[in-house]
Amino acid sequence: MKLSKKIPAHTKTVEFNWCRKDFMVMCQKFRDIRSQSSNPMDSCFWCNHEFVDGEMMALAQPKKGVNKPLCQKCATLLLRGEEGEMKVVVVGTNQKDREKVAKVIKDKYERLAEMNEGLRGEEVRDE
Repeated sequence: MKLSKKIPAHTKTVEFNWCRKDFMVMCQKFRDIRSQSSNPMDSCFWCNHEFVDGEMMALAQPKKGVNKPLCQKCATLLLRGEEGEMKVVVVGTNQKDREKVAKVIKDKYERLAEMNEGLRGEEVRDE
């Protein structure tokens, strides 16, 4: 799981261990508490989008360094991966169990996508 972007001289890539898309809602109390810290977490780490009150923040842990706040757009990019495919992040202690849960979730996601495609082809009629 990683994010990449081209900067005029090079490509910046940061690899992450996990990402929680619905971490918390930005509010004034959070700003007041974090304003005393060296890292106020009031903007997206990746695109520098400034959070507004009421906006949902995501949180991700890079392989190196401390947790980083992300906006919903960047969190979605991170979770979907480079090719745009759905990536499932499962936190647990056993690698085999995490893989099983990730497979079940991915299968359910694919079935829902197929059902959704089937519904798009049908006409909706008022009766």
